[in-house]
Order: sequence, then C-alpha cells, then structure tokens
Amino acid sequence: MTGPMKTLIGEVPTLVTRPVGDAPAPLVLLSHGFMGCKENWLEESDEPAGKGFVAAAMDNRLHGERAGVGFDSLLPEGKLDLPGLRRVMQETAADMSKLIDHFSRDEAVDAGRVAVAGVSMGDFVSFAALVNDARIKVATPIIASPYWGDIPGDSDVDLGSEADLTDFSLRNEPAGRKESIPPRALLMQIGGEDRHYDGARVELFYEQLRPLYGDESERLGLIVHPGVGHELTAEMWANAVAWLEKYL
Repeated sequence: MTGPMKTLIGEVPTLVTRPVGDAPAPLVLLSHGFMGCKENWLEESDEPAGKGFVAAAMDNRLHGERAGVGFDSLLPEGKLDLPGLRRVMQETAADMSKLIDHFSRDEAVDAGRVAVAGVSMGDFVSFAALVNDARIKVATPIIASPYWGDIPGDSDVDLGSEADLTDFSLRNEPAGRKESIPPRALLMQIGGEDRHYDGARVELFYEQLRPLYGDESERLGLIVHPGVGHELTAEMWANAVAWLEKYL
C-alpha cells in the first residue's frame, strides 16, 4: 500500500491511497460529512487499499482545502441553510463524476469497477452520484437518506423558502430515480436512533427497490443499527468494506 498522496484533481483536493501490485485496481471514492474534510478518511481508507482498491477521499464543496468560501456560508446566524446544503451536495456529486473521468485515464485503475462510499453529507452525495453516473457499480452510503426534503431533527435549520426546498428536492433527490439503481450493488446503513433524516422513509425506499432487483435481490441491502444515532461506527465501516469486497 502506498500513500496517502495529496493531489489536486481539477478543483478537487483529494487524498489517494493505492494498493501494492501492478494489475489495474478497482476505485473507491470517499465523501466525508458536513464540516469534515478528506483527512477524516485517513484511517478508514487504509482498509480498502489494503484489500486491493484505490481509495480516493475528496474534499466536498465548501470544505477542507476547496478554494473560495467555507462551510460557514451554510450557517447564517448559526442556523443550517438546508436548501444551500442540498445544492452543495448536488454539486459535489457532479465532482465525483469528474474524479471518475480523471481516474479512467489512469492505467493503474480498473475504470470498469468503481464504487462510492459516504457518511452523513457524504452519504447524500453518494446517493446522488449513484443515480447520476452509470459508471458507479457499487455504493455503500452510511447514515443518510435518498430523500432530500427531510428536515433534520437534530439541527437548527433555516429552510429559506420551504416551497423552493421542496421543488429542488423533488427534482433532484435520488429517491425519485430509483429505477436507475438496479442491478448495481447498494448497501444502506442507518442508525435506529438517528434523527438527522427520516429512517422510516429509508426503510420504505428499500422496500420499493426490492422488486426492481428481481432475482438479484442479494445485491441490495439495508442494515438498521439499533441504539445508534448519527455516527459512523466500526461495525458500519466493516460492513461497508465487506460489501466492497463482495461486489467490486
């Protein structure tokens, strides 16, 4: 394993950890949570890289070493600008496609085997990237939702125009494009006590997806972790890595 090596891919600061070996390796893109940065993945990225994957952790828009304003712009008067955050998530998902473009030109990467993994805000990003880019074959989003109209119950939020938020969510949320996901391998994980989104809707989304997978239902998974709030646990990450190993 080599790295992590810091590199600027277009406008996206990225930490890349590579496995040892000469054969082209699958690619795993990692997206962090709100107020985080790519360095949050330093410990976790070692595991997929150790199993033969290229792990690329990105700075989300307005975060880390991204040029321009920071995430404080999403906290006017201390309240979370939820419509603004949803737009940032959509833009960051588009950045994921740019990273895939870049790594597709890398001879050390198997461009036919691409996965995304995210936590919290990065989980929302991973959902969006999955429905936007057919090159992504595997996804393991953790502690978030494919529904963008959910109002976090654990944060003080500024909804701006609630009608605008509803309109943007309905036009862009991954839940509205569920037919584009199968047969790609999707493992969702949520905390049973997480109030950052509506967990019951995530469970409903899973039930709606199941018939679309037909005879390949093993490629779809949902794990609800009892007693867990809005946090990434070691068990969640172990499940995610096992999913990558199985399907990537």
